[in-house]
Amino acid sequence: ANRNNLDGYLLYLEGVVLKKLDLRSQAVTALQAAVAAVPILWAAWVELAGLANEYEALDSLQLPQHWMMNFFVAHAFVELKLSDQA
Repeated sequence: ANRNNLDGYLLYLEGVVLKKLDLRSQAVTALQAAVAAVPILWAAWVELAGLANEYEALDSLQLPQHWMMNFFVAHAFVELKLSDQA
């Protein structure tokens, strides 16, 4: 899909579908675009956390500088069992 024509909610939906199809890299790209377009779309952040299965993967994500990122990082660290950092 041409991502320039999609809003954040459609990008989120695209990311969910790509994740279900096990196209992880493409799903991450779509979900990163979704949170950049609509930073308060928590569902996109949660899906993105589910795709980052290790700390290094989290660190490589390109995320918007938004207050939601603080919640995302805490959620992701708990998911990765890195509670001390959360």
